[in-house]
Amino acid sequence: MAFDPVQSAANALAAKIKSGKLVDGFSERDVYKSGWVNLSDPMAVSAACRELEHESWIRRIPAEKGTGRPQSPSYRINPALKPK
Repeated sequence: MAFDPVQSAANALAAKIKSGKLVDGFSERDVYKSGWVNLSDPMAVSAACRELEHESWIRRIPAEKGTGRPQSPSYRINPALKPK
């Protein structure tokens, strides 16, 4: 059986969303700085976010342009998926 790190990261991110560990407006940095299993690598988190965005779990909100270092985008969680 092949190991797919992107799918593992996407599954882990989906579990964090369903459990309510992530709030609406989270950033990729919020995720990888938490150090969760399969979500501690920035590249894995980015790939997981793209996968969940493709599946309509989250929606990418571009960062506002400013001065200095570019800001990372934030993500809105599909309201149908938020814990009740």
